[in-house]
Amino acid sequence: LSIWGFFNFRYLQKKMADNITTGTQRLSNTIRLGTHYAMMLNSRDDIKQIISNISKQHNIVNIRIYNKQGEIKFSNKDEEVDTVTNIKNEACFICHRSDPPIERVTLAETVRIFRSEKGYRLMGVISPVYNEPGCSTDACHVHPADNKVLGAIDLVVSLKDEDLELSRYERNLVLLAVFIFLATSAMILFFNYHFVKFPIKKLINDTRRIEKGDYSTKVGVDKDGSVKHWIVRTAPIRDETGEIVAAMEMNLDISERKQLEEKLELSEKKYHAIFNNIPNPVFVLEIQSLKIVDCNQSVRAVYGTGREQLIGTCFIDLSHPDERETMAFRMATTAVLNQVRHVGVDNRQLYVDIRISPSEYTGKQVLLVTISDVTKRLEVEQQLIHASKMATLGEMATGVAHELNQPLSVIKTASNFFMRKVKKKEPIRDEILMTMSGEIDSHVERATKIINHMREFGRKSDPNLEPVFLNEVLEKAFEIFSQQLKVRGIDVKWDMDPDLPMVLGNSSRLEQVLINLLINARDAIEERAAQTMDTTIPRLITLLTTRKAKIATLSVCDTGNGVPKPIRSKIFEPFFTTKKVGDGTGLGLSISYSIVKEGGGSINVTENPMGGACFNLYFPIMEESL
Repeated sequence: LSIWGFFNFRYLQKKMADNITTGTQRLSNTIRLGTHYAMMLNSRDDIKQIISNISKQHNIVNIRIYNKQGEIKFSNKDEEVDTVTNIKNEACFICHRSDPPIERVTLAETVRIFRSEKGYRLMGVISPVYNEPGCSTDACHVHPADNKVLGAIDLVVSLKDEDLELSRYERNLVLLAVFIFLATSAMILFFNYHFVKFPIKKLINDTRRIEKGDYSTKVGVDKDGSVKHWIVRTAPIRDETGEIVAAMEMNLDISERKQLEEKLELSEKKYHAIFNNIPNPVFVLEIQSLKIVDCNQSVRAVYGTGREQLIGTCFIDLSHPDERETMAFRMATTAVLNQVRHVGVDNRQLYVDIRISPSEYTGKQVLLVTISDVTKRLEVEQQLIHASKMATLGEMATGVAHELNQPLSVIKTASNFFMRKVKKKEPIRDEILMTMSGEIDSHVERATKIINHMREFGRKSDPNLEPVFLNEVLEKAFEIFSQQLKVRGIDVKWDMDPDLPMVLGNSSRLEQVLINLLINARDAIEERAAQTMDTTIPRLITLLTTRKAKIATLSVCDTGNGVPKPIRSKIFEPFFTTKKVGDGTGLGLSISYSIVKEGGGSINVTENPMGGACFNLYFPIMEESL
């Protein structure tokens, strides 16, 4: 460590010196370039001000500009100006060590290190000022063209901070070496005493006790230091007269068996510790009766009752009464059950995910059931879905207002007609009265249907799944959104499979998914039209339902801008949106993805052959529909 510290310190010294040299040389060039313009104009006040400003920086001790005769023309110290230095002194000697003076020197030769009056080190870097064409040709200068060097800039910086840092590093390195030496020595002494001296001393003492006939000391270690366990059996040996003349002793080494027993005991303790400390409820069930054989302590946090009350009862009794008839069959046919309704203490309804796996418990085959309480998560999802519904209703406000305006206009016209007739006391023919009354009734019914549909759509929906017809859900979603598309001049093409079977889902939530997709299709079509200004591009949305094997597919295709391939994998992530800031939240497609997934379905986006995008929803067809 000491050798490494020595070379490391030397390396650090050299590295720090190189960095300071490079930085000082760069600063010297900066001063030369900064004063170049003022030198060309022979503006002494500007040069003096530049030097004065730069010298205020930390660690800069001196800045001088010499002419070729060694006279200090500019300095940050006023008393040095116009003084003449010895041309052979330490700064000028770099170039004037020969006659004629050297014109070009290396970077290393321009650097000198010396001590200040206060004892700390200083570094000086001298940079020659070369004659340039502008200096010899300009009218205000008198430097002949054959003069190669006009003077020099001498920059002196303090190394006080760097020396202190090196001193601290050196001191810390020495302290570290001393500490490691002492710590290593202490560890060696401890090891020798604990593992060498103490065991040997104990062995000698125990041997002396045995030598003296004291067998009270138990020596239970083998020659390699490992602990041994023995079963010792002794039996007396008698002669013809019955006298004990000898003893026979038989020793049986049971160390391996004892070690296996200890490992088994440790494993059981570890298993029980893990089993009882898992935060999720875990049940051990009999395979046939589904009776609870064992469960951990986490059941109290979820169900509000202790394991003592649950052991011996049937696991099916925890299910909601509406699901108990089918629960045994579902548990026997699948390993994962999502969003199952359970009942806790005080008939509190819970939603749980169930994971089932065969296992062995006390030598018997059992079912190991793990419960995840997803009630709070579903509540948050419901709030988010409901908020998305409200946003969707806001999107549809204009179309719904236009849809309601038509029935109201008919009712208004009929009422005005009746009022005019009553004021003029003119009779109304029966056929006209019947016709207009029928129109009023039909349009009131139409407005009521729209309002009821909006109210039903805006109501919070339970996360329960039920058999639904995708065609009916699509027609219902389009009914509430159709006026939006008419107003904007967007055509809709239907291609429906009339014999499409039922799938498992939530009708209200699926309707929300389809309305979100219709809104996105509408926006994509209008965005493309605004960008291209091409009236020949069809403004068309295609609604398609098909069946293939055991999968029902619903597609919403548009002729908009489409979805680029690089972002198709991200488009269903929360808060990801391709719309402008303020035009979208990035939640519509992520919520749609969650709603489709909760019914066991999937959703993806593909390219529309007509241009644009197709959002495809896939659902497994229910067994009873096949």
